[in-house]
Amino acid sequence: MRARRRGGDRGSVSLELVGMLPVLALAVALTFEVAATLWTVTATDQAVRAAARAYSLDGTGAAGVAARDSLPGPMKDQVVVATGGDTVRVEVTVPGLSVLPDHTVTRELVMP
Repeated sequence: MRARRRGGDRGSVSLELVGMLPVLALAVALTFEVAATLWTVTATDQAVRAAARAYSLDGTGAAGVAARDSLPGPMKDQVVVATGGDTVRVEVTVPGLSVLPDHTVTRELVMP
C-alpha cells in the first residue's frame, strides 16, 4: 500500500479556480457589453437613415416615429431624435449589464 503524502498539491487546482472565477465573470460581462455596444451602433445607423428618410418626406414628428420603429425592442425607449435644417441626429443609450458606465451611441446624418 502507498503511503499518503502530507500537504502536497492536493486541492490547489480548486483554489486556483476559485481565484480565477471573478476574472472569468468580468471577462464574460465585458464581452456582453461590447456585443451590446456593437449591436447598438448597427441599430443606430439604421435608425438615423430611417429618421432622415421620414424627415425628408413628412417632417420632424415622422422622424422620431421612424427612428423608434426601426430600433429593436430594448432600445425603443432609450432614443432621442433631434432635427434641424438638413440634419437628423439620433442618440441611443446602450442596453447592457451595467459593468461599464452608461454610454450612448450618436449618429448624425446631413442630407444634401
